[in-house]
Amino acid sequence: MRIPESVRKCVVYVGTETTDPGTGTTAIVFRGTGFLVSVPTSIRGKNFHYIVTAKHVAVMLDREDAFIISVNSKSGALRGIRAETKQVKWHCHDSDFSADVALTPLGADLRDFDIVAMPVGMFVKKSQVESIGVGPGDELVISGLFSRHPGKTKNMPIIRIGHIAMMPDDPVPTQSFGDMEAYLIEARSIGGLSGSPVLLLKHVYTHEVVVQLYLLGLVHGHWDTPSDAMTDAMGAKSGILAGVNMGIAIVTPAQKILDIIESKPLLEERDQIVRDHEAKNIPTKDNQ
Repeated sequence: MRIPESVRKCVVYVGTETTDPGTGTTAIVFRGTGFLVSVPTSIRGKNFHYIVTAKHVAVMLDREDAFIISVNSKSGALRGIRAETKQVKWHCHDSDFSADVALTPLGADLRDFDIVAMPVGMFVKKSQVESIGVGPGDELVISGLFSRHPGKTKNMPIIRIGHIAMMPDDPVPTQSFGDMEAYLIEARSIGGLSGSPVLLLKHVYTHEVVVQLYLLGLVHGHWDTPSDAMTDAMGAKSGILAGVNMGIAIVTPAQKILDIIESKPLLEERDQIVRDHEAKNIPTKDNQ
């Protein structure tokens, strides 16, 4: 099935700059994927925008003085938004350490960027799992960074298709985040896809088939099979030195993103921005 272009256009790459000591030239090393989400506001024509990624990616970015958000421009050229680490506040889940998600407000003017923000109305809330009909076997799509070919002149996110393999009814043990509330999905996650949006495809049958998209969550990671556990078709050890992806990825639920967006600090921050806007736009009385 053809995937809507908006699925690719919501994605950004995040990375850090490195300098070649020999030539002095700089290059960007991409560390993961992020995506843009929008929150409605009472200000006409304005939404609040956040960049969402995995918390472990945000931690890597925080180790540098600055990081780069790589976005496509409407002119077709690649644009890099430089963010000074000291000026960036990553917001994480305040009560669930195992939630591998972080987000930060994006203050840049988006009019020049070829990017689509994902509205929070698309998120699968925990209370909606039954009403939407989310369950094992449902089809999914991942959009994100392919580190072997991110794109030379513009971001080129890849699309991977999978299915829900297990619901988050029992905590999943992880290496760095402990027991995590997570979906398991049948899809090959690879380095660079951390933080990628995972979208649920629901087919609605009326007089025609319509596909509705929901954000199920974001990629945390995957399991590898160690090389010494691998065998070839004859049962002998293969001798391959690298591990092989098991094909099962771990997904942090979208509800964890919503919890942060609806947390008190961010609610107060958005309310203050609205009040400041209203104070600057008080209508004046006509002269009498």
